[in-house]
Amino acid sequence: MRVGIAIFAMCSMIDRSLGFIQMTETYMNNYSIVKSCKILFVLSMISKITSLLFIFLQTFFIFKYANIVINFGKNSAVIGLIHLVATNFCVFFRTVVRETVDEIRHHHMPIHEAKKHIEENYHHYERELTARLGSLSNSSMIRMKQLGCVDTMSFTSEISVGISEAQEKIRPYLYPCIIEYSLMCLTVFYILWASIEQRYNLNNKYGNWGIGNEEKTKLIINPSLPQLTTHDKAARFASFSHEKRHVNQFVIDCGKSTTGLFFGIFALLFTLISLIIYFIYKSENVSTAVKISEVTELLLVCFSFVIVVMLLIKFKMSKFNYRLQFDIGYNETLTILGLAGIYIFGFYSIIAVLDNGIESYIEMFSILIQISSIVEATLQTVLIIEGLKMYTTDRWVKKNKPGRSLLTLLILLDVSLWLSETFSVKKYDMNTIQLDYYDIVFWSIVNSVSSPLAIFFRFHASVCLSDMWKTLYE
Repeated sequence: MRVGIAIFAMCSMIDRSLGFIQMTETYMNNYSIVKSCKILFVLSMISKITSLLFIFLQTFFIFKYANIVINFGKNSAVIGLIHLVATNFCVFFRTVVRETVDEIRHHHMPIHEAKKHIEENYHHYERELTARLGSLSNSSMIRMKQLGCVDTMSFTSEISVGISEAQEKIRPYLYPCIIEYSLMCLTVFYILWASIEQRYNLNNKYGNWGIGNEEKTKLIINPSLPQLTTHDKAARFASFSHEKRHVNQFVIDCGKSTTGLFFGIFALLFTLISLIIYFIYKSENVSTAVKISEVTELLLVCFSFVIVVMLLIKFKMSKFNYRLQFDIGYNETLTILGLAGIYIFGFYSIIAVLDNGIESYIEMFSILIQISSIVEATLQTVLIIEGLKMYTTDRWVKKNKPGRSLLTLLILLDVSLWLSETFSVKKYDMNTIQLDYYDIVFWSIVNSVSSPLAIFFRFHASVCLSDMWKTLYE
């Protein structure tokens, strides 16, 4: 979980940094900013700097204090956590809205603007059009242009054009990462907020000896134990602190995983080769690129479906126990949230294909992918929720580890699907059927909300399955 948050935080900071660099270069080398708009420009710069600091500090807090037990200052902690939950939700909502508006503008404007620029200056057309599109991707520049502060066609310096090109190319890939980062942070702080009342009351009842680990805190404050003196409590706390220093020293048993690992590496290699071929054909033959991408996703989803069914049968036949008291926690919440994205995207796509009719291989592949994705993701969600509450005390299960090789394969299949969907499947050139059936505004909203959630499902499913792989047979 923390590794995923770190990756998505880095992508979010890259997005903010590119916008900050472009605005800095514009302020230093362009004189199209009038005096009346300098305040807006400065505020936008401050906003980007504080956004970078917020992402960095929030990620640091999650890495260091994700398992914190709050023993005092409950009211201040509640206010702070509520604020962080609301802030991450606002970032999520603002990013979705911004991406929706950008996609609508990008879908409608290029042809008209291209003709205009060719008539004005043919030799500088490509360079200035790229600068225009890049500057439009910066929401602060859009606001200043609307106020008449900035002439976007004056951004033709090498730095500005280069940054504009970079933003235009990598923005579709950074945008889902920003959404995923906000969702993960929002869920972390919401769970901390929801659990603060119980932990606070428990710690105040038996003493403020929480050390940041709920299980060890319960041992210290266990009411069934005889009343301890202050010296005894301090001694126990010291012993736990000594144990905590060695928490990062662990050994992972990778037995019974070899077959699944090598088949998973083969699936990952197949996905990477397909992505390379997709990007080769994307600029020359879009139809061929779409077919390659859809066939790849269909094969991966069908293969994952078979593995999930085999795992459900294998776990049902093995001697696993279930925890009686099991609450829906962090992993389960995010898994269900990602599943909702797959449902939204899938059902709207199925409706569009069925109403238009299946007239080519593209339509056939599209409906097969959506149906199989919905079924496979639903079964995998059941597997994750059931698997996270399973444990075993049987020696035969601990020794032979039934299903572990299949778990390894499913983890790598989810990673392969995450890569495939991130870099190809959910883009506009892959959704021509939906664009023809729905209005551009409506589909932009559906796509901007559901696609990041659907992509996030694959990443988070691999995280949950990795947790199952490690703890299920201990």
